[in-house]
Amino acid sequence: MIIDVIFIEEIQCCKEIFHEEMGKLGPTLTLGQFMLRNQVIKQYRNFLRTAKRLPDQKHSQEIIDWVRSDFTANKNIPNSEEDQIKALLYQGEKMLNELKQNVDLALA
Repeated sequence: MIIDVIFIEEIQCCKEIFHEEMGKLGPTLTLGQFMLRNQVIKQYRNFLRTAKRLPDQKHSQEIIDWVRSDFTANKNIPNSEEDQIKALLYQGEKMLNELKQNVDLALA
């Protein structure tokens, strides 16, 4: 009897620790949300890589600052708003392609 009570108390303690640790990780994402998150990160990196290719450091830094501020402004969109995130990704992809073309022209 005493062993059972001690065992149950240990389990409850472990559950509390587990829930505290899980709270630090943030909400659990669905597969679709996880994939969208990866697309956003990939697009952000592509913007930075493309901007760094510019020969003029001043323009390069301006573009990097613009990209950072834009992504930071949209950082608080909830993961559940998948349609809004997809729309922003689509707009970002068009802007990225335009930036790539401009960088290619600047390097030519």
